[in-house]
Amino acid sequence: GKIVEHFAKIAIITSDNPRSEEPKTIMEEILSGFTKKEKVLMIEDRKEAIKKALELKENDDLVVILGKGDETTQEIKGIKYPFSDKVVVNEIL
Repeated sequence: GKIVEHFAKIAIITSDNPRSEEPKTIMEEILSGFTKKEKVLMIEDRKEAIKKALELKENDDLVVILGKGDETTQEIKGIKYPFSDKVVVNEIL
């Protein structure tokens, strides 16, 4: 969280592959690394988080989506759901 906090105007913490863990617990752990919590939004639904990031983007801003890379699934409670950050971004844009 400290590196993101240093370079970003705003950070959005979201779910990645929580597997058997509770996504909110993981997100709270990530949030604990931030000292300026007012710069952080927590949105559990990854698609909604990406959408919000793109909505908040201003002309000269750069949106960096971290975590999944080229993965095409999101694992939640042992079930792999189809999910691609690239597809979501293309749908929104």
